[in-house]
Amino acid sequence: METALSELRESACVRLLRPTIKAQPAAAAGSRGLDLSPVNTSTHTHTPPHTQRRDSSPSLQPSAMSSLGYDPYYTSSLYKRWYAEPSPRVVVTRGRTHPAYSSHAPPLSSSRKQYSSPSRVLFSSSSPASSLELELSQAAQISSEFRTVRTQERSQLQELNDRFAGFIERVRELEQQNRALEAELLLLRQKHAEPSRLRALYEQEARSLRAAVDEVSAEHQAVLGQRDRLEQTLSSLQSRYEEEMLAREEAEARLMEARREADEAALGKAELEKGVETLLEELAFLKRIHEGEVAELQAQVQLGVQVAVESEAATPDLSGALRDIRSQYERLAARNMQTAEEWFKSKVGSLTETVVQHTNAVKSSKDEAGEYRRQLQSRLLEIDACRGLNESLERQLHEIEDKQSAEIATMHDTIAELENDLRGTKQEMARYLKEYQDLLNVKMALDIEIAAYRKLLEGEESRFSVGVHGGVASLYTHAMAPPIFTRPILSSLSSGTSYLLTSRLLSSSVSTTEGLISASHAQPAESSPPGEEEVEEKEEEEEKEQEKLGKLQYSIDYDFENTKLTVGILQAADLMSMDSGGTSDPYVRVLLHPDKKKKFDTKVHKKTLNPVFNETFVFKVPYEELGGKTLMMSVYDYDRFSKHDVIGEVKLPMNTIDLGRPIEEWRDLESADQEEPEKLGDICISLRYVPTAGKLTVCILEAKNLKKMDACGLSDPYVKIQLLQGGKRLKKKKTTVKKNTLNPYYNESFSFEIPLEQMQKILVVVTVFDYDKIGKNDAIGKIFVGSKATGLGLKHWSDMLANPRRPIAQWHALQPEEDIDGQLAALAAKK
Repeated sequence: METALSELRESACVRLLRPTIKAQPAAAAGSRGLDLSPVNTSTHTHTPPHTQRRDSSPSLQPSAMSSLGYDPYYTSSLYKRWYAEPSPRVVVTRGRTHPAYSSHAPPLSSSRKQYSSPSRVLFSSSSPASSLELELSQAAQISSEFRTVRTQERSQLQELNDRFAGFIERVRELEQQNRALEAELLLLRQKHAEPSRLRALYEQEARSLRAAVDEVSAEHQAVLGQRDRLEQTLSSLQSRYEEEMLAREEAEARLMEARREADEAALGKAELEKGVETLLEELAFLKRIHEGEVAELQAQVQLGVQVAVESEAATPDLSGALRDIRSQYERLAARNMQTAEEWFKSKVGSLTETVVQHTNAVKSSKDEAGEYRRQLQSRLLEIDACRGLNESLERQLHEIEDKQSAEIATMHDTIAELENDLRGTKQEMARYLKEYQDLLNVKMALDIEIAAYRKLLEGEESRFSVGVHGGVASLYTHAMAPPIFTRPILSSLSSGTSYLLTSRLLSSSVSTTEGLISASHAQPAESSPPGEEEVEEKEEEEEKEQEKLGKLQYSIDYDFENTKLTVGILQAADLMSMDSGGTSDPYVRVLLHPDKKKKFDTKVHKKTLNPVFNETFVFKVPYEELGGKTLMMSVYDYDRFSKHDVIGEVKLPMNTIDLGRPIEEWRDLESADQEEPEKLGDICISLRYVPTAGKLTVCILEAKNLKKMDACGLSDPYVKIQLLQGGKRLKKKKTTVKKNTLNPYYNESFSFEIPLEQMQKILVVVTVFDYDKIGKNDAIGKIFVGSKATGLGLKHWSDMLANPRRPIAQWHALQPEEDIDGQLAALAAKK
């Protein structure tokens, strides 16, 4: 009995496994509900371990399989249950015949035998014995042929399972290769992402080199200026030296004249002395003659008195005359001697004084000439040193330029090589992606095939069940025959590009996927109500905040004839308090966005929350341009020493306003948008201080990324430098105007005389202006440096003082003019 039941089960299996029943393919496909169209899905089926064996022949033989008519949707799991696993217990239960399965089975040919009787096979509870005998007789007739067919099918199933195992192993290898390729791709992306930093490095190096060139240029300019000053000093010293040489020659000429006069005076003195000696000799001779005559006369007197008396009466008194003459000559000689001595002494004294003066002058001239000579030598040495320094700086500059050009060329070559590598990598990546996509398609097709096998086997297992409970209630009809797969289907399976599945096999998977998708969409929907409540609460809070800001009354009127927009700021009410005393210092700023260049401010009303302004402002704007503008009225709280705080603002798009009639209304203030601070640009300045000379040099090198101030998108910038001490302006200088640029280059130096003890009290304020031919020049931005500055301004000043006689260059970000003015006012107030 058990042998008969096992043969009966094998015959039932043959009915399932024989897909070559002689029936029409279209009818079979219609009865099975086949959809002859390729289906793509991406399900993954795990292959049992006993089937994971590499197939020596990767391709399937379509001819052999098509001749057998093998159904590829059967897997090894069902094969194991039917042929390898032990036979299950047979439980026979009563059943009733379903009218849909009551039909005849198709006949079998020699190669495709028919395994059912042409008559209806029904098992009922009324005749179980006759039905069982009928089935046993049928099983006996086909047992020999069935064993042969079963052996062939068993080998076919084993070969197909090996091929599936080879496919799955290949898919895993390809997945591993794919992961390796993805890792390599990630490494290549990281590797080729690095050249993007070359530009930043190159720009940084270029900026440093440009700064070095600017510094060298500044030093070169300073050296040239110093050389020019030394040359001027040298020329002045040479002129003075020539003047002193001329004065010396004149003094020497005067000295020679004085010497000649002294010689002449000495000669005159000698002649006078000789004249005096001659006169003295003559006087002595006359005296001797006179004494001889007197002696003769005395002798004659002794001879006779009478004769003497007569002679005396008759002759004159010669002795008296001689005495008179002698006395006269003596007086004349004494007077001449005294006069000569006085003249000689006066001449000698004057000549001595002149000689002393000329000697002192010559000595001072010699000292000055020696000093000038030493200064000239030192200046010549300094000039030679400056020339050597200039030549070395020029050589360094040429070397830096050559090095920079070589580095730039190397970087360009490197960038070109990296770009070529990147293009090759991209092409390789595209090829890998294409191969990966092909592998994914193959894997997807294999997953589809495996899922189709599993689905078909599960459906067949659920449809064919055997039970024993007082009888057999199984039903076999030709309508339950499996579908026939012919050569085209097997060819599509072997190529791995398209697969034929039934819509019935994918219905459950699609429904499952839809359920998952609906469940995934249901989760955010469940969490949405709390988010809406939070948004509503946030909006309510914002509305409450807006209610607390206050409101503004304004008026608007447009003159179409003169194209003038008149905006009136009337009053404000219930403003939010910004000061500690519960009040504010409000004022209103009016402008037409996006034109921020032209703006108006009302007067500041101190300590009030309900200010009355009653001020009007006029904008000259054509009517066709008003549609793209927005009237912005911002209420600020004035702060003397810091940035003004925004209380609220009113924004009115002009395209939403009816300008045909005047408008006067109240509007609630809204919280102002926290806009990012506008970038005004950067400026590079160089500071140099010489303590011994008390000289501060400010060099304006360049500026970049300045704010656009003109309608053409450019500016006409120039720089103004102010020297402040205690809030008072000491000096001011300004550069030339650079036309139509946002990145001007100046390289202009300005010098100020400041003693060292005053350096701690000095502030250098640098302001960049936009030059306008008509109207006031607008300030673009402002900075200041000094010992009382903060941040970069203080650091730049400290670096300058720490490095005397050396120019220190630094970039500074321009700040709004009102912010810098507030800081300067605060510093002045603290003092």
